[in-house]
Amino acid sequence: PIPVIQRGFGGAKINDVAHFSERLVAAPTPRAIVVFAGSNDIQPGDTKDAQTILASFQAFIRRARAVHPAIPVYYIAITPSPLRWEAWPTAQAANALIEDYTASQPGLHFIDTTAALLAADGTPDPANYRFDKLHLSGAGYAAWKGVIRPRLLADFPH
Repeated sequence: PIPVIQRGFGGAKINDVAHFSERLVAAPTPRAIVVFAGSNDIQPGDTKDAQTILASFQAFIRRARAVHPAIPVYYIAITPSPLRWEAWPTAQAANALIEDYTASQPGLHFIDTTAALLAADGTPDPANYRFDKLHLSGAGYAAWKGVIRPRLLADFPH
């Protein structure tokens, strides 16, 4: 029920999103910006630290605010994945920093989908991931939608 302009691109790291932010947020009158980036920054053996990920998100916000000063921005948390589980502590630290930052800034919101993607034992539920153990499966997207959609519909009733 909410019109969406998809601007995502595969393999993006959060710094890429910051770099291309003017193009990504270029719609004339969006009601909100929803961002999912950072998962590709968290890879075993090649992980950016949480502070660097936060700094890239802050750069994105500065650039997005230059185009749309008052638009609400929703950040979807970095998701846990079986393939990158070894680096999950770094992802959790980045999520915590971004959540704290969004809580301190007007018009910024944090949506955490982590619990919906984990099994009862606290590890990523394999049913939520495709064969590559990285990308969400149909069940994973349904779980994601079950968290994100109600939040957006509450903030933007149709």
